[in-house]
Amino acid sequence: MASKHRRRHRQFATWTKGFFVVLILIVIETGWLPGAKSGFYCDDKTIAHKFTGDTISLNLLLGVSFVAPLLFLYSIESSCCHCSGSDEGSWLMKAWRHTWVWYREYMLGLGMIILATELAKIMVSEPRPHFLHTCAPDAMVNGVEHCKSLAPATQGYIEEFNCTNKDISDYRLRDSVKSFPSGHASVSVFTAMFLICFLQRRMTGVPRNSPSQYLKPWLQCVCLTWALLCALSRINDHRHHPHDVIAGSIFGAIFGLVTARYFCGGFWPGQCAIRLNQDPPSEGNSSGGTAVTTLEERNGLKHHPSVRRLLSSTSSYTGSIGTDELREVR
Repeated sequence: MASKHRRRHRQFATWTKGFFVVLILIVIETGWLPGAKSGFYCDDKTIAHKFTGDTISLNLLLGVSFVAPLLFLYSIESSCCHCSGSDEGSWLMKAWRHTWVWYREYMLGLGMIILATELAKIMVSEPRPHFLHTCAPDAMVNGVEHCKSLAPATQGYIEEFNCTNKDISDYRLRDSVKSFPSGHASVSVFTAMFLICFLQRRMTGVPRNSPSQYLKPWLQCVCLTWALLCALSRINDHRHHPHDVIAGSIFGAIFGLVTARYFCGGFWPGQCAIRLNQDPPSEGNSSGGTAVTTLEERNGLKHHPSVRRLLSSTSSYTGSIGTDELREVR
């Protein structure tokens, strides 16, 4: 009874956090939360590029960020559960439960990085590289020299202006001063970092003489390549300045590590059971393991008998995939 109450309480807390994150994002994106007022220099060539579109659209970025981790997590967890001795009728359900544990924490971290990025955008309000082309500020209508003459005391820095481009939506106009930091970089690096940590912890124990030893680094390289492609394309498309992409990548890396380490317990043995509010498996049960979460327990792996049994187990909770399991992953 207490276990069901804890599970419901955890689910309610997770959904409540997600609801408030989505609500704040809606408030920001609809313009109800005003941002800082920023200006521009008339002769600033870094914001005079032409808008040419996105190599990686926002829909594609979000689609990959939502779907790819789910497929990654389920593929690995199903291989673990299938090879752990579970009954044929139950291992798929067990794999889904494990996947949902990690995916739930991933989605919470994803919402947090998107929220942090959007808050930073409206607080900084830095013009994008295509700001002049998109906004067409009234101070620039008669050229650069006329613009400078409007603010001789500030060397051509214009603080008060109005956008004259009537061919685009208000959302696009607001977005033209949301350059720092890069949302594409922060989200893609967050996803890549989370999956790299997951693969590093869950796909361990591969024999060095097995071809499967190259599977984990190859998958990690795929994640890293996706993050690099998203980040660098923003500079090539003149959608962000280089420092925007660097800052967004740092944001994403930090949030990814924090989510993997603290939200998911570092994917340490037994974390699924803890988050599913299951009792620790009995000593003779080979389908489970004991959670090792504290630093003292991790340092005492060599001496504690229950930990020795845990490390020798082929359970999906151990976080280690043996040779037979890697055959399934291949």
